[in-house]
Amino acid sequence: MRQRTASIARTIALLGAAALASANAGCMSGELRNWFTGSPKNPPVPRGYSDQDTSPSKTNGELAEAHELFRQQEYSKAGDRFRRISENKANSAAVAEEGLYYEAECMRLRGKLTAAESIYKKQLHEFASGAYKQQGCQRLYDIAVEWLKETDREMTDLKEGKGTWFIPASLRINLDSSKPTFDAETRAVQALEVVHYSDITGPLADKALFLAGYVKFYREDYHEADHFFTALMQYHKDSKLAPQACELAIVCKTLAASGSEYDGRKLAEARQMIDMAMKSYPELMKDEAGRKKMMDHLYAVTAAQAEKDMNRAAYYERTKHFGSAYYMYQLVQRRFPNTIYATQATERIEKLKPEMDKAKNAESEVGWFDGVHRRWNKIWGIDETKDAGPAGASPQALPAGIGPGR
Repeated sequence: MRQRTASIARTIALLGAAALASANAGCMSGELRNWFTGSPKNPPVPRGYSDQDTSPSKTNGELAEAHELFRQQEYSKAGDRFRRISENKANSAAVAEEGLYYEAECMRLRGKLTAAESIYKKQLHEFASGAYKQQGCQRLYDIAVEWLKETDREMTDLKEGKGTWFIPASLRINLDSSKPTFDAETRAVQALEVVHYSDITGPLADKALFLAGYVKFYREDYHEADHFFTALMQYHKDSKLAPQACELAIVCKTLAASGSEYDGRKLAEARQMIDMAMKSYPELMKDEAGRKKMMDHLYAVTAAQAEKDMNRAAYYERTKHFGSAYYMYQLVQRRFPNTIYATQATERIEKLKPEMDKAKNAESEVGWFDGVHRRWNKIWGIDETKDAGPAGASPQALPAGIGPGR
């Protein structure tokens, strides 16, 4: 046993000595040696570099031949060659991306923008950090702008009073290969979204968001428009389009609230955005017209919030929950003083006082147990007798079946 252990130790020692000798003699590869000796004097060239790319389409001259056809404006033949290059799985990612981009270029130069748009999207999706990313985003942006020319003409005619009725964008049919057959406007907005998230720090990202939001704003789709304008302010705070996007986002949030009967979170967001606009974008209030416009936005949001509280109080009063109605009217007085809503709340409070006194007297006439029993039934929405008079309610009470969020 001892002899076997000693033999293993001698073997390990001999292998270690051989490895050191090989390293000193230069047998260790330069790339590995650099891990121990420091940075290499001549760093290795990555495989993706053009002079080291051994893709079949590059070594056999197929890529060069396709580029020559492209230079000679033989776009149909060149497009077929570039498509075969991009679909060849043996080619590297760099060659495949180049094939996709130039295949889309051939389609674009032939006037087939619909096919080109799909290929540009595929290129940006499969090669998110490729060498042709910015070029693909630029081409996709140009195609979207081309498809939105009809919408732009409609906006111009409406502004100049040349027409009051237009064919809806979703019903327009295009027989030209340069546009989608149906709903080119929606396809353009989708292309703008791809431009933004494909190169979110690029020069076209903020423009793509603003253009998409403006189209949705014109179509009165305020939820989608608010999404685009808010994203522009979130990701591109230093953009020249941010102040205008902020103002349009305030309008969208106010109009997207869908009235005082619905969720009031959009109104709260609009109120916060007005405060941010006054602090972060002084150019919006640099003149009297700008200040007046911002004050109008503030009044609109305030009025919508006050109307929501008044409608809630009116609902409590209509369902004979006078305590809750009384509390909500007082809340309107405190939140919105010196407004018409505060005046209306004061009038309703005066009319509610006899009902509140009547409820208190009714409670004082019944016994202690009956009062507790009636309150218990009121909390759980149990109505034992339809002829019973209304009882007072806690200022914080809600009607039966209504959650605290309404």
